[in-house]
Amino acid sequence: MSDLPARFARAFGALTLAMNGVGTLGIFVLMFIICADVIGRYVFDAPIKGAAEMVGYAIVTAVFLQFASTLRVGRFTRVEILIDRLEATRPAAGLAIDAVFKVVGAAVFFAIAWGAWPKLEYAFASGEITGTPGVFTFVIWPFLAVIVAGAAVTGVEFAIQLARMVAGALAAWRRPPEGARAPGPALIGYAAGLLARLERGGIGNGFTVTSGDGRERLHRVRLGPLATSSEFDRVNADLRAIGIKDARLVTEN
Repeated sequence: MSDLPARFARAFGALTLAMNGVGTLGIFVLMFIICADVIGRYVFDAPIKGAAEMVGYAIVTAVFLQFASTLRVGRFTRVEILIDRLEATRPAAGLAIDAVFKVVGAAVFFAIAWGAWPKLEYAFASGEITGTPGVFTFVIWPFLAVIVAGAAVTGVEFAIQLARMVAGALAAWRRPPEGARAPGPALIGYAAGLLARLERGGIGNGFTVTSGDGRERLHRVRLGPLATSSEFDRVNADLRAIGIKDARLVTEN
């Protein structure tokens, strides 16, 4: 990967993380509004005006803000009982299904952004409002803008992961580093599943190093080469984000 795509990947990752943080903060605010509305309604007979309408729009925008980051760290909803088993026993089939998942996911979220765009344009131009006139109203275009942006960013994340998967598959046909073997259908168990998990988490440059013979053969998963210790720290943080906490640094002359 050249320096420019690497910088773009880091910047895009920071964007998804920032969006996730805003979405999390939004959910916290929504919890406060809901609790305050319930207390005000049933204890003081003074509900918060427009609380139901605000919650209805805000909860959707909070979810769309968090979609891309959830996908990036490999926690998007999918049928793991099938895909993970295939990735462990038949990596080629598992990766093919995962590629279809990414293609369909990108298409769905881009379609959401495309479909919501005319509604956003109309709401912005007309100043469309919702609520109860004379009691509480607010414009809806900011919420629609977040939905469009969140869907578009999630679609881009799907596309990035698909591109990394394709690049990894192409690299598997090239000569791997000395002493290493590229992932393929014959790769056994945990190593294949771990490589697929790294791809889902957007972490590329994975390969296996095989040692031993017969039943004592081991397949170790490695990432690299990494030029500096700070680069290792960055990759290690990415690994921890997808639940891998036992990575070790290996130095070679």
